[in-house]
Amino acid sequence: MEASNLEATVTEVVCTVTPKLTAFWEDNPKGWFEAIEAEFRLANIEQSLTKLDYVTSILTSNQTFPILDIITEPPAIEPYEKAKDRLIKEFENSYNSQYIRILDHVTLGDREPTEMLEEIKKLVPLLNETTMRKIFVSKLPSRAKEFASCLTKLSLDELAEVADLFQTNFNEQREQRREFDLLIAGIRALNNLVTEVRSSRECFEEYIYGQGSEEQSSSESSDERICYYHRKFGDNAFKCKGRCNYNA
Repeated sequence: MEASNLEATVTEVVCTVTPKLTAFWEDNPKGWFEAIEAEFRLANIEQSLTKLDYVTSILTSNQTFPILDIITEPPAIEPYEKAKDRLIKEFENSYNSQYIRILDHVTLGDREPTEMLEEIKKLVPLLNETTMRKIFVSKLPSRAKEFASCLTKLSLDELAEVADLFQTNFNEQREQRREFDLLIAGIRALNNLVTEVRSSRECFEEYIYGQGSEEQSSSESSDERICYYHRKFGDNAFKCKGRCNYNA
């Protein structure tokens, strides 16, 4: 009889344990709900509406605004769960927007991806990993971004290390390509120079040979106006024939 009374007393004490709830963490709503749900388990609180009452009692007026309709007219099914989902979504989106603005100026530059990730973590240490991952990947170069988007099973830190290797390999290939492009450009410039030299030489030869042809034509034309005797004997010619211009 005494054992039964003791068991009933212990059960009553366990059932009347009051959960210790902290103020709502606007910057980490998901973590806050995990903490208070641990308190609910310790206090054996299982009723959804009871959990909602506890949450409502701890929120400020501004914090209750997103779930005001749930508080005033609680749905028949899972009112606490619905309020929880909405609060997490509301405050995570709000703080994520602030974090994104803080990270606007962060760029990869000449650094390795792991170094950029360290800066992101220092600037927004409370940002959840899912959002941090999206921001990190968005700031990678386009080819690395496509590669990183496929590695969904890696943690964020592992992803950054793989991105380091990818970026190093890509930079080496880019440098080799740059050297190759410079070589091709040099060859093209040399070919253009050779072509220009050949063209100049042809113009020069044409000019020289053209001058010689004109002189030869002039000489032949002149010879045609001198008669046979003067062409052959010059001043010693004893005879002149036709319209000879020798003395002209």
